[in-house]
Amino acid sequence: MAKSGSRKKPDKVAKRPPGRPSIYTPEVIDALCAQVAARVPLAKVCSQPGMPSVGTVYGWLQDPEKAEFLQKYARAREFRANARSDFIDNIVSELKAGTIDPQVARVIIDAEKWQAGKELPKKYGDRVNVGGTDDPVKVQVETKDVSDLELARWMINVMNDAAKAQETDE
Repeated sequence: MAKSGSRKKPDKVAKRPPGRPSIYTPEVIDALCAQVAARVPLAKVCSQPGMPSVGTVYGWLQDPEKAEFLQKYARAREFRANARSDFIDNIVSELKAGTIDPQVARVIIDAEKWQAGKELPKKYGDRVNVGGTDDPVKVQVETKDVSDLELARWMINVMNDAAKAQETDE
């Protein structure tokens, strides 16, 4: 005879992870990156239905398991820098046509240039490399030991040369 309180154990049910289901899908990632590349601010992209919050995007950028998203997002930012360059061209055209105030155009262009320089500094940044390559110029300085007497003589010569140069300028 079976016990009156015995029950058959239910089959194990697959547990769902706690919290909302993730919207991290290739479609969402591609749509987000496409809008970022088109100069749409991240906050505006994230305010659209079906998009993650800004905090979620920043979390994805820091998640080592989402390295592919980090690469796509970085590439979208590079494209956005190029889009900024195209936008500057449009502003210049409007300025030439007289449809935009020159001071407004200047502010817009300066802001776009600054942001492009931050997003793609090798192409749009303010850094100037002497020598025409991406590698900075390397300078090698050789030093030699000199006595105090030699140093004093050198300093006197430099001061005398400077005094002579000043006399000829007057």
